[in-house]
Amino acid sequence: MSTFLINYSGTARNWRSSRYSSPFLGGSVSSPSDPLFSVRAALVLLLAFIVGLVAGVLAYLAKPSIPAAVLVGGGAAGGALLMFNSLIN
Repeated sequence: MSTFLINYSGTARNWRSSRYSSPFLGGSVSSPSDPLFSVRAALVLLLAFIVGLVAGVLAYLAKPSIPAAVLVGGGAAGGALLMFNSLIN
């Protein structure tokens, strides 16, 4: 049984020494000090959430319909996510 993996560059390496080996086989996926999100990703997601929330509340105040407000807020959050992702480097 072979214990080698072919990574994306085409070179073989031992899967036991791989950083991405299975945690069930004694390996670790990432070190405990690695953050789940970068600061940039957290900021972009937070700003998109705020924009979506504000747009949803304003849509609900204009016409009291929760489904319509959720759709407006989701659309605004998606657009804001794309915009803030391209603006914040």
